[in-house]
Amino acid sequence: LTDTATHIFKGWSVTAGGAVNFTATTAVSADITVYAVWHTIPPGTITHTVVFMDGATETARLPILDAESFGASLPSLTDTATHLFKGWSTTAGGTVNFTTATAAIADITVYAVWQATPPAITHLVIFMNGVTKSTRLLAAAGASFGASLSSIPDTVTPLVQG
Repeated sequence: LTDTATHIFKGWSVTAGGAVNFTATTAVSADITVYAVWHTIPPGTITHTVVFMDGATETARLPILDAESFGASLPSLTDTATHLFKGWSTTAGGTVNFTTATAAIADITVYAVWQATPPAITHLVIFMNGVTKSTRLLAAAGASFGASLSSIPDTVTPLVQG
């Protein structure tokens, strides 16, 4: 939902006019109707805008009341195959320092903080059957074969010797 000059969307409630109590972690076990919870901004109230950036892309632009924090949640970005989203920073390339507890005292732009995920390390395991190799498998670094070790295929192929 989009905030307006007079209302800020706060979240969802399971009762009309209720407090925010339906979140991303609320378990749903039956059909349910949820209701938007809005905070009315009184005339003359100071508000600020927080702009959320991922590189050069604006991902969100949210109003916030002066000296208040976002409380329950901030916008989140989806992890990628090569990077994990860690949070938001007040400086491009900085560390996470803008959190749900950070009070807004001016308009501000915050930047996504990403952590590169190392490529998965795998090791080649060759199971030898005498002078022939029977099976070649990849194993993740630090992993074990566990009970599956007893069911390694016995596909015998000649070992090429130089």
